[in-house]
Amino acid sequence: MNNLEKENLMVNGDPMILKRSVSIENWVVEASIAKKQKRSEMLPILLHLRDHSNCSVRDVSQTLFFDENSRLVIAERLLAISVEHGLARCENGKYSLTVVGERAIADGEIFIHERGLWKISLCRDQLLPHPVVNIKPFDDSAPESEVFSSDKDNLAKRTRNICQTPDWSNEFIGVQTLPLEGGGPLIVVDVERKGFRLPDDRLTLEWDLTQKTLVLLSQKMRSIQITAPVLSVQEAWNQLLTTSGIDSYWDSQRNSLGVLFKDMPDNKKSGMKITMELKKPQLPEYGQFERLNCANTKVHAINQADATSWAEWRFINLVDGFADRQKFSHWLDKAVAPFSEFCIALPDRTALAKDVWPVCEEKNRTNAWRIIAAEDWNI
Repeated sequence: MNNLEKENLMVNGDPMILKRSVSIENWVVEASIAKKQKRSEMLPILLHLRDHSNCSVRDVSQTLFFDENSRLVIAERLLAISVEHGLARCENGKYSLTVVGERAIADGEIFIHERGLWKISLCRDQLLPHPVVNIKPFDDSAPESEVFSSDKDNLAKRTRNICQTPDWSNEFIGVQTLPLEGGGPLIVVDVERKGFRLPDDRLTLEWDLTQKTLVLLSQKMRSIQITAPVLSVQEAWNQLLTTSGIDSYWDSQRNSLGVLFKDMPDNKKSGMKITMELKKPQLPEYGQFERLNCANTKVHAINQADATSWAEWRFINLVDGFADRQKFSHWLDKAVAPFSEFCIALPDRTALAKDVWPVCEEKNRTNAWRIIAAEDWNI
């Protein structure tokens, strides 16, 4: 594994994946949605308006149709379509091209308005570039269409579901948008202020900072790939430590967490690794995520007294057989090795043999006897 790959992993070597549940808000509303279409008959009009600003219907009829009078109706109709779709503007009978019209010439496609019932699905989350998940024509054959049933028994249900739509004008109305679920770009031109609120969907937003991917996961629809924010694993890790309140206990040089000896489970004291649990991991710019567990996180003692107690415990639990002088020295070195930043002086074998029995735990009595016996036998 190269250095770049290591930098994209958490301190324990695992990928960093942050998750949270998000709500998808579903509406059925009457709206005008503009979608891109190729309309070759409109291109000459737009080109003419680009080259001849503030022209009249007669100018268009004469230039494009070579007849100032008999083709007026056609010219007038095409200009009206241009104005209707925001491609041109008309002031005092004079027509000129808009920015939308200029873009249509460059793209070779035109946003054409479609009026009807649309299902608009929205998700508001700091990780998403905009809230529009999908906009599609409402399918009245779908199960959710029962809110529109003409059955009298459903009148109360239909009434409950009719409500005022939020003001979306500052979010996406009038702005070219590419729905997160895919499809071509579109523009929400206008929306009726009353619509039908359908049940929300619950999805999982999964941000893999290692792979630099962001995905909306759902059992009902295909996964939606979204462009992920630019944030390194190291930057995210530092922010998670800070917002969790444990940054002061973290040693970035050793990638290790400072803990109290008394707080360590017995089965973790020897290996000096724990599963570090961030119950409410949070990134200031991107919000809170689900619980994050970082297994096999290295730990270290935070003070001299703790380091000494920990080294003593490690030594007693390292004893495996009679503690002759050679083995005793080996176990002693191994017991204090993780605490090199502290000055730890454990008792020699004579002192330990004298003091260990009264204070050792029941489960370590065998090891204590091995130390005492070796000292008594002078081996």
